[in-house]
Amino acid sequence: MRIRRPHHPPFWLVLFTVAIGCAYYNGLYNANRLADEARKAEREGRRSEARSLWAQVAVKAESVATRYPDSRYRDDALLMQGHALKEIGECLDAIAPLHEAVAVSTDFELRTQAGLLLGECHLSAGEADSAWSILSSLVDHPDSSTSSRALLWRGRAAMARREPADALSDLRRTKEPDGLFDRAAALTALGWASDAAAVLDTARRLPFDEGRWVRALTSLGEVDLSAASLLVRRLLTRGDLTSGQRGRLLMAEAQRWAALDRAYAVDRFTAAASAAGDSLEGRLARAHLAMAEARQTTDLDRVVELTDELGALMLEGGEVVDLAGSFAAVLDAIVLAIGPPEPIHPDLHLFRRAEEARDSLLALPLAGKLFLLVAQRYPSSVIAPKALLAAAMLREEIADSVQRVLQRQYATSLYTRAAGGDFPPEYSVIEDSILTLLNDVVLRGERERERERRR
Repeated sequence: MRIRRPHHPPFWLVLFTVAIGCAYYNGLYNANRLADEARKAEREGRRSEARSLWAQVAVKAESVATRYPDSRYRDDALLMQGHALKEIGECLDAIAPLHEAVAVSTDFELRTQAGLLLGECHLSAGEADSAWSILSSLVDHPDSSTSSRALLWRGRAAMARREPADALSDLRRTKEPDGLFDRAAALTALGWASDAAAVLDTARRLPFDEGRWVRALTSLGEVDLSAASLLVRRLLTRGDLTSGQRGRLLMAEAQRWAALDRAYAVDRFTAAASAAGDSLEGRLARAHLAMAEARQTTDLDRVVELTDELGALMLEGGEVVDLAGSFAAVLDAIVLAIGPPEPIHPDLHLFRRAEEARDSLLALPLAGKLFLLVAQRYPSSVIAPKALLAAAMLREEIADSVQRVLQRQYATSLYTRAAGGDFPPEYSVIEDSILTLLNDVVLRGERERERERRR
């Protein structure tokens, strides 16, 4: 009787299988190693390096998942790929591998991790309903840390769905420290400013996160300016703020108050300039101060000085130019107009600058001064009574004296008659003529000067 030898796979097949396994584990090992390096870089504040490492993780994990579709560890690669894509802000691309991991994995913990990331990515991608649905399956998870995180993100999804009451219910249950800011946002949305301020006051014990504080103070300030101001003052007592952070907090505070209390806004801009020194924030604060003063002054000599100050602040370019560039350009044109007269229609040039001070800069006192200057310099101009009327609209205290001047010197002017309610047909004709001159002479001169400047 012939004894049958046990069957063994060919040696080459064994080697091939081992090689595939080694390649797979090597790829996944390298992806995990890079992920650990990325987390370390994040902890040490090397954000750009961390982002680069996460990008490499995504590529390696995708390669493993694609090349070995039948591996029992493919789900790990899909999870890692989705996680890495989320870390680099590519949530739209992360949704597909995370969704697949949730759908096919038999590992309960892996499905949980992928589900949390998938919910977060749907929300980041603007798909709040999908996020809310996915996270709802995790808010009662037996692991408290998982349920806490799910509650935080479902609360955020509810806020995105404009359901602040539902959001607040979840955000009161989560134990995540970041949830304090979200809870304050929900309370603010519901109009409960004092409760929101109390929650934010508690958040002061957390490490300072400028982005979160900016958003929180902006939202709270829209409901209760005083509550936001109190929080800013308390934040400024922290010892871990940089001069730039102090400057930005003070500038944002000044901007919130600018329309309501200009004096307080100027005080905050002054404090910001002092806190930030010669940094970018300091230059921005000084630019704000220069613009605020220009909006209030009637001193034409001071306008010249403020124009020079803004020009000096913009020499280094960047954000200061973005903030003050157009403002400074109008001021510069005003300075030219109050200097030696333009060769053609100087009255229209000066009138145009007065309109720009009023309409573009919102510098109403300066605009009133310039309108009066038109009438003083060019009393025989057809536009002089129009300038006087414009000045009177900006300065109520001179309205009576302007009316007397109009009746005494410009009684027959179409503008004087129109101010009294009499609009003869010629009124529209003269208005059209002045507009045409402004466009043909003044604006053309501006364009020519701009071309000369660029040469």
